Amino acid sequence: MAIVEQAAYTATTSNRKMCKTTGELNMARLFLGILIWGMIGQVPLASAIAVKHASKPVVDLLVPHRAVYEITLANKKAAVSVSDVRGRMVFEVTGSPCNGYTQNMRMITRITDERGKQTLSDIRSSTWENTNTGRFSFSSSQYFDQNLQEMVSGSAKRNLKKNNIQVQIKEPGAAAIDLPGDVLFPTQHNLAILKAARARKNRLAVRIYDGSEQGRGFYQTYSFIGKRRPPSRQSLGKTSPLGKKLSRLGLSSLPSWPVAIGYFKGRGAKEDAFPSYELSFRLYPNGVSRDLLINYGEFSVKGVLGRIKYLRKGPCKRGKTGQ
Repeated sequence: MAIVEQAAYTATTSNRKMCKTTGELNMARLFLGILIWGMIGQVPLASAIAVKHASKPVVDLLVPHRAVYEITLANKKAAVSVSDVRGRMVFEVTGSPCNGYTQNMRMITRITDERGKQTLSDIRSSTWENTNTGRFSFSSSQYFDQNLQEMVSGSAKRNLKKNNIQVQIKEPGAAAIDLPGDVLFPTQHNLAILKAARARKNRLAVRIYDGSEQGRGFYQTYSFIGKRRPPSRQSLGKTSPLGKKLSRLGLSSLPSWPVAIGYFKGRGAKEDAFPSYELSFRLYPNGVSRDLLINYGEFSVKGVLGRIKYLRKGPCKRGKTGQ
């Protein structure tokens, strides 16, 4: 949910050296935002877990699915340094509560800068998370014009006794870091957002770790949740173009919430600080999001949900805890 930057997002010095054009730099930022959106889009149907109970089993009804999103530049007149963005993202989530969930994403996008130069971006990522065991692993690669620019991989585990998170980074360059114990992994964050929405709470502030910033940073997030909206078959009917589309996507019988999230680096926002990026979307309780909008300040990108294939849920054997 998202269903995903200036971000994960503001590129590091090494990112800037690799991204030779403004378009390439912004595309790297775009990927990171989209990735988080994808993770948010996988919100399970469950109660949120408090960090101190993060290792305890949870009832999780995350619906495995494969979704296709069309990526385009929003509000071209207001965009700075980018004149066009066009591409497609395929996102897939599989697994089960006891074995953990695997999320795979590939996004191929062509970005045109203000000088008319085009860059082909190919982003691939995979994450695995088990909310019962407190384990999380991540890997991603970025290609520009078919040339590999960066690979990132690693794993993290929550240590309840020490009240911290121990991260082992494999690429780029082996490293070990510790994070505060109250930091949430993506699925935990998703659970907290959904729980807040169902409880009719309109705000949520938590810190998250998703493997971005070359695996070395975390984000303070501030979520704003709008009023629950009734199923579209009640508000739109079955004959309107949007009503027909939502019915085809399997969403017409579900309520939804408008959600907006601001991502700040590290410990949080200062009075004069701007978020690394802002993300908004429509959230459904089956783990699907649509109407994505990512605001980077200099430009905005929208993602339109085009197709969904709901997949069979993975096996879940008693006593199985995954990786």
